[in-house]
Order: sequence, then C-alpha cells, then structure tokens
Amino acid sequence: MALLRTFEVAARHESFLKAAEELHITPSAVSQQVKGLEAMLGEKLFDRYPRRLQLTTAGRRLLPDLTRGIAILERAVAVLRTPHPTGTLTVSTGVSFALHWMLPRLPRLKLLAPDLTLVLRAEDRLVDLRGGEADVAVRFGTGQYPGLAAELLATDRVYPVCSPSLLRETDALAGLEALGRFPLIHDVTINPNEPWMGWSPWLREAGLTESESVGHLRISGGALVIEAALLGQGAALVRHALVDRLIAAGRLIRLPAPARTTEYSYHLVYPHNRSGSPAVTAFRDWLKDEFAGLERDLRGTTNNSNGPDFLLNRYEN
Repeated sequence: MALLRTFEVAARHESFLKAAEELHITPSAVSQQVKGLEAMLGEKLFDRYPRRLQLTTAGRRLLPDLTRGIAILERAVAVLRTPHPTGTLTVSTGVSFALHWMLPRLPRLKLLAPDLTLVLRAEDRLVDLRGGEADVAVRFGTGQYPGLAAELLATDRVYPVCSPSLLRETDALAGLEALGRFPLIHDVTINPNEPWMGWSPWLREAGLTESESVGHLRISGGALVIEAALLGQGAALVRHALVDRLIAAGRLIRLPAPARTTEYSYHLVYPHNRSGSPAVTAFRDWLKDEFAGLERDLRGTTNNSNGPDFLLNRYEN
C-alpha cells in the first residue's frame, strides 16, 4: 500500500520532487519506492528524463483505478474517525412523504447513524422550526422559507398510476385517451400552483373533459390517494418518489402517459443555528444519497418492465 500510495502521488504530480514534498520524504526515497513497485509488478511505470517524468502505458492504466481506490479508503477511514451523531433529531414532513418515502428507507439511516434517535413528525402543516417544534423539515415547495436555511434535495415527476386489478378490468390499451375509461381519484388538497397534480390538464391533453370520466373519487391528502389507488378504486396522479417502490413491487402500474416535472421540489429546511449540527449533517447526507439513487431510477423508468412499454405489449393482444 505504501508503494502504491507513493506511485499515485508521483504520477499525479509527474515529479518525484513534488511527491516528496507532499509525502514528507526525500526525492530519492520516492524514486526507490517507485522502483520497488515496478520490480514487484514487473512493469515500468515511468519513463525518466533529465528534467521530467512521463507515465508509461502501464502507468497510465494503473493510475485511474488506483486513485479511485485510495479515495475510497480515505473516505472509509474518515467515517471511522468521525464520531457518530448522537442525541435526538426531530424531523417534520408531510404524511405521504413520511409513509411512502422515508419509512422504507430509514434502516439505512440507522446503519449510518446508529446512535441517533429520530423523532418523525408526519403532518400536513408547516411546523414552527424557529419556535422549536422540530429541528429540521423536509418540505415539498418553492424553497422560499424566510428566516430559515433551505437546501434543494431533488425535483420530482408526476404521472398516472392504477392497480393491476383495475387495469385488467378496464383493459385500457394506450395513451392519454385511455384515461376516459378510468374512475379518477382527485386530491382535493393540491396546491393551485401545482397544475400537474390535478387531472384537468391531463384530461385536456387527451381531448377529454372531466365529466366524461366516470366514478370520480375525491380524497383529502396524497397518502389516502395512493391507498385508494392500491385498493383499485381509480387512477391517481402521483409523484414518482412516493410510489417507486410500489411500482417496482408490482402493486401499482404506471399508465402510458408522459411524466411531468413537478412545479415544487424537495428541500431540507432548518434554522440557521442548526447548520453545524452533526445530527443535521448526517441526516442531510443520508437524504442526498437516497435522492441520488431515486434520480438514477427515474431516468430508467421509461425502460422499466413495469412501465408504459410493458403495458402496451401486455395488452395489445
């Protein structure tokens, strides 16, 4: 490992002298260690010229993976040297997000911060963070929260879904025009600033009017909308983040309609005096890692076997 580390530094600088300065050893010691590595590998790693070094083909092949490997090792050691956050962190978020996004992912947070006690306040109102009702909040909105720090976590997409049983009953084939065959579930609590969370623009795009759809069900709250869809009571407009696991498990089917970018985004919100808290930092890092994975998944939804292409192939006969 010591020889590999010395080679990586020398290769990065293309200089034994600069490598010696970074490693706090002499240039001759750097040269001897590189020679030792070359002898061990049976490969020449540098072409040595009077005033410069140049990586050989073997050196260029070794360097990228070696650099990544050293960075991984350094991060692993840094994690061990960083104390686990302790104490209690009170988190406020909406019911739908808590139920369908956060709870299934909490085990990984427990692994990363085993000594952190999480108090999850799931309610569809904005708690007073400056008044101490919670330490942090995950909010789906504009990101404008006066007097508070707000960090953008992710955007989202919205699309229609239904249960497999409802899809079999209606036998809808393709396209937005098929929405006229479904009973529709409406969330009566959606914000007017989120037009794609309501059925009207989707129906207009399909050349339908709301009255042409049958069996409307109007429900208060996104969590209940998703539950009603799971029970086969209609098609629902949902955010991808809240149903990705349900779709992967085959409990919901994404209908063949475009995914629309939401007007709002997910933000981590907290009082400015909490910015240096180890508990807040650990929670923020976990959120960002989880959302990064979700974004990768979202980019592949159009090719998902449980997505629109699967739906068309399944019912075309």
